[in-house]
Amino acid sequence: MKRTAIKLAVSVIVSVFVLVLLAWLVSHGGGEISADKIITCVQQAILPLVAVYALCQLAQTLLRAMRSRVLLRAGMQEDRKELVPGIGHITLVSFVRGACADMLPVRVGELSYVAMLNRGYEIPVSDCLSSLFIGLLFDFAALLIVLAVAVSTISQGLSLLGSAMLLFVVCVVGWIGLFLIMPWFTNLLQRHSPQRLKSFCFYRRAVKMLDDLSTAVQFVRKSGSILQVLGLSAAIRCVKYFGLYFLFLAVTRRLWPDLASASVPAVLVALICAEGAASMPLPSFMSFGSYEAGGLVALTSLGFGMAESMTAMLSMHLISQTIDYSLGGIAFGFFTWMPRKPIQHVAATGRERRLLLSLSAASIAAVVWALILASGGKNQGVRD
Repeated sequence: MKRTAIKLAVSVIVSVFVLVLLAWLVSHGGGEISADKIITCVQQAILPLVAVYALCQLAQTLLRAMRSRVLLRAGMQEDRKELVPGIGHITLVSFVRGACADMLPVRVGELSYVAMLNRGYEIPVSDCLSSLFIGLLFDFAALLIVLAVAVSTISQGLSLLGSAMLLFVVCVVGWIGLFLIMPWFTNLLQRHSPQRLKSFCFYRRAVKMLDDLSTAVQFVRKSGSILQVLGLSAAIRCVKYFGLYFLFLAVTRRLWPDLASASVPAVLVALICAEGAASMPLPSFMSFGSYEAGGLVALTSLGFGMAESMTAMLSMHLISQTIDYSLGGIAFGFFTWMPRKPIQHVAATGRERRLLLSLSAASIAAVVWALILASGGKNQGVRD
């Protein structure tokens, strides 16, 4: 308990230090940033556009739950598939995972997904890890697609070509590592480990878990669900950045019309840079500081002022984290209260289809509504 409190205190100190450093850089760059401006920016956020972001968070979490269920069932043996809970249960787990992902550096909070599925529904850790790792791999692949589209449509994109190439390398290395190297390495450990190492219980358990994980990954590869997972991953990214773009508009339109009029690809690049910086191994609290630094670098390189860019990114971060952690906290409350009975696949499949149809209809309505709002107020300036 004491060690956890110390780590939390260190992460808060790091975040405060980075934010103060960014504010100092902004002030020396001729701009000005203050708590009053940040509070004003949050208060002036356009609520309908914030609601679009919240709706997109609900939609992308449901899509993540569907993908997790596909990966879990594809990676498990037939006699264990009935352990996989229904879409409602996994959606709650996905909400909590989304809230915890940014709480610890290097996204260690993702492991809350493994802990909740294992403790709550008795799904083997190997199956949880395989679905987590493969899902993250496809997240990188989908992010590569979004970044490639954004880079190709802005003139400054050539300077970001290295980022796209790095993501491509990460995807290829991850694919080879999961589907080729890991099975080979597991087989090597099982056949050629020294007897002295095999005598250690911890080593035997580690090799056994690695073997179970490798088996689950091979089940997924042979299940024929790769294209389905890739499609869900692309949908997750599209819905996520759609919501973040409208949250960006929500905090910039009334105060900085020029920033709000930035092209969609430019905003996407800034959001991806901010997310990439937040994933760096910096022990910041809820990614505060690192997220703003990534977005600030991207927006200023695209020609926008430092003060408004910094204020906008920090305001976005405050609003998004408030929504995400509220949803995660509510989901965790339901998770602890709901019974943990596995739901049969046949019944769940029909439920998933109904949920997917409802989600599609709601998403289309939200897109149309948000685009009408965006086009109607794009050139109104600061009337409000």
